[in-house]
Amino acid sequence: MKIRNDYHIHTHNSCDEACLKFETLVQNAYRFGLNDFGVSDHVHSSLQEKDIAASRKEYDEILAKYPQLKGKFHFGVEASVMSEWEAKKLRENPMLKNCTYGLREGGPQNAKPTIVVDEEFIEKYKIEYVISGVHWPLYSREDELSMVKEYHRLYLYAASHPSTDILAHYLWWNPIKGMANAFKNKRLISNEMRNEIKCALLENNVAFEVNLCAVLLSKDYKDNKAWLDWYLGWVHDIQNAGVKLSLGSDCHDKYLNPQWYKEAEELFEHYKIDSEKFFTL
Repeated sequence: MKIRNDYHIHTHNSCDEACLKFETLVQNAYRFGLNDFGVSDHVHSSLQEKDIAASRKEYDEILAKYPQLKGKFHFGVEASVMSEWEAKKLRENPMLKNCTYGLREGGPQNAKPTIVVDEEFIEKYKIEYVISGVHWPLYSREDELSMVKEYHRLYLYAASHPSTDILAHYLWWNPIKGMANAFKNKRLISNEMRNEIKCALLENNVAFEVNLCAVLLSKDYKDNKAWLDWYLGWVHDIQNAGVKLSLGSDCHDKYLNPQWYKEAEELFEHYKIDSEKFFTL
């Protein structure tokens, strides 16, 4: 099996440490045999609209330079689940300092979630697909079980949101709270939780992202065979149940790395995950 798609790639326009240039991206993709791929810079709140505008401008320029990429190179975004409370505050006061990642403290517990990428935003920037992800809990209690339950609530919201095409990096752990990765404790993630995720994906025709850099090849999971058996065994099962899978490197580096795809191919072969059936645009 050969990986041909990658829809989760960040450019230097993204609001974080990503640094990949558009020209390098398309040259790498051609060299590594990707024939369908996309850029997906971050949108946490209204503050990132300028980043997406810059990314769209460069995307249009690269397509004008390489018209043969039309239909092969796509423009998407990665949206975060925020709280309505913080989204409203940031819209009303965009000059708030240190809010690239929203307002991570002070909000209500069980805050009502939102995703700011709506139909108007999608139309304005001609967005072809939306990857929706959970990047932090929304003001939950800071014990392991509470955190896991909060992430699960937000994953279900993301998988059910009308803008979402792909659910990003399920069980990626953001160390923003300084806690150890609670998702490494498989006992905290019940079969009922995983079944609810599967059902939400099927009911809403949303693809499940098999994420390389943030999950499979991350330092937390890469060498943990028991965890990979548990996780990729489930990924195999949900693919057989009809859930679409999507490949995302989640690249934040200066270059795409062919080793990522090689290692992923080996994992898919071992766990009998069919990359030929992965989601494509």
